[in-house]
Amino acid sequence: MNVFKAKANLAFCICVLSLCSAVSFANIEQPNIIKDLHYGEVLFHFYQEDYFTSIVHLLAARDLNRTTNHVPDDELLLGGIDLSYGLHKEASRIFDRLLQGNVRDAIKNRAYYYLAKIYYQRGYIDESADFLSNVSGPVQESVFGELKLLTGQVYMAQGKYDAAISSLDKWKAPKNYKNYADYNLGIAYTKRGNVDKGIEHLKKVGKLKAKTETMRTLRDRANLASGLTLIQNDRPADAIKYLEKVRLEGLYSNLALLGIGWANTNAKKHSAALAPLQELRNRSAYHSEVQEGVLALAHAYNEMGLLGRAVQAYEQAADIYQEEAKELAYSANQIEQGVLVDALLDRTKGGPQMGWFWTLRDLPELPEVKYFTELLAEHEFHEALKNFRDLLFLKKNLAHWDENISIYLTMLDTRKARYHKYLPLVQQRLNGLDLSKLQAQQDSISFVLNEIENDNAFMQLATAEEKRKLAEISQLEQRLELLKLQEPENNKIAQMSEKIALMRGIMHWQIYSAYIERSWNHKQEVSEIEKHLSITPEKSVSIKRAITESVEKFDEFEARILALHKEIKRLIPIANRVFEEQSRYLEHVAVKELNHREKILTGYEKHARYQLASAYDAAASSTIPGADENNPEDAQPEKSKKWWKLW
Repeated sequence: MNVFKAKANLAFCICVLSLCSAVSFANIEQPNIIKDLHYGEVLFHFYQEDYFTSIVHLLAARDLNRTTNHVPDDELLLGGIDLSYGLHKEASRIFDRLLQGNVRDAIKNRAYYYLAKIYYQRGYIDESADFLSNVSGPVQESVFGELKLLTGQVYMAQGKYDAAISSLDKWKAPKNYKNYADYNLGIAYTKRGNVDKGIEHLKKVGKLKAKTETMRTLRDRANLASGLTLIQNDRPADAIKYLEKVRLEGLYSNLALLGIGWANTNAKKHSAALAPLQELRNRSAYHSEVQEGVLALAHAYNEMGLLGRAVQAYEQAADIYQEEAKELAYSANQIEQGVLVDALLDRTKGGPQMGWFWTLRDLPELPEVKYFTELLAEHEFHEALKNFRDLLFLKKNLAHWDENISIYLTMLDTRKARYHKYLPLVQQRLNGLDLSKLQAQQDSISFVLNEIENDNAFMQLATAEEKRKLAEISQLEQRLELLKLQEPENNKIAQMSEKIALMRGIMHWQIYSAYIERSWNHKQEVSEIEKHLSITPEKSVSIKRAITESVEKFDEFEARILALHKEIKRLIPIANRVFEEQSRYLEHVAVKELNHREKILTGYEKHARYQLASAYDAAASSTIPGADENNPEDAQPEKSKKWWKLW
């Protein structure tokens, strides 16, 4: 029974600490509106979990002053990304500037929240609590709920259950946080000793009509926590009611089945314990709950006096433990040979860059790493895995730049060639530029326009088409004059003269009507010419300076590219060495955990062998309590040749 109590305590702790939760304050600051396009691009990459690209674009945008409308927020985001990559010194400098600077309280509170969350995730509970204690005033809406839940979790991790209850119980949590708040309140009350009050809150979550897998898992977690708590408080009958609500195919089904089995055993209902324990025995033996369940099943048979079945169950348990211990030893050996690292290298290809909140979503499909799920639950291994993933990405990134940085040299050579191709033409244009002549032409045009305006000589602004038509009209008039001399009495010629005069009048009217607009347009064009002429000397000097400096800039770019390439070459062996060290450390952590589990299984096996020997001794006696003489399985068993050999 001590074994189960230890397991129950462990499961209870997992239930308490596994949910991300948080804290509410009186004021909520509304989220900022994106005002700078480049900052929006940074956030796009950030929310796509492409953190490396996000931080590169953010640094570039800040250098070019393209995030001026988001000055406190961009620095806060930069500190958060640095912190997520484990760059604590860089992040601390940024947060120190923010926290000591003249920024809004909401910005400071977000900084404290990020620091508290990171430190809590990494297991530094007291430091996390210190950061949370500095939060005051308005809190931005995006972190409002999580801050409340995180505060409750930190209190519980410190054992301050009264403070956690006070914080969460007074909070009117919105709908999307209500279930998490009830769950954490339930855990806090039960840990405080008020089991009934805790169960009351857990029961609310346990009755959820969940539509998503996340909520269904939370519901299972709440029912499991209720059941384990009641078992610890010697209320097995009540515990079973909750444990039976845990989904049979859910994440916590193994632990729930084991709990039902032990709860029935505690209630002396050994026959009722058989069904869940037998279901558990039929599951994969590498799960720790299954390993404990086969021993619990043998114990139930033994308590019922079914010694024949008990002997078989103890033998089966001993064989399972021995086989799993061999599997663990084999897996540890394979991990030391590099199988785990190879599987992770294959599994993490093309995935998003990680930070401290990254988790491996797809497990390697290798029999040697079938214990990987439970390894991921270990904090030390998970932290080692995160560092492994970061170093792998940086290693690949350096290799990528090492292969592709020559592209920039090619681009630079292309720009040089284009520069030298067009340089003679530019110099020719500059040499042929006569500013005094251009100025004289501009003055002449201005003088003519003024004369036209003074004399109201609108015909001077007629277009070429209009002048052509007037010329044609003049030619027609001349021909008509000749015809009049030849045929003075011809009325048709007189009528034609009137029509041509009308045409001339219409043309004059059109030109006159457009005069004001044309005059204004010409003045604007002259003004524009004057503007360009005024800056032409400066532009000429600038172009000449650019011609002189371009060669120097080309040389500077080339030197910078070569220096960066040299730095990349220097960093590559360092990154490779650190990555190899992290790979070995990751293997060491995994092997250490597997060896620990192997020792536990060895202890289980010894216990099973001992109980098996006791069962044989009891079966060898003349009277077997509770045995059925008509049942061959309950008769005195023959000594197993396999057992005697192993023993």
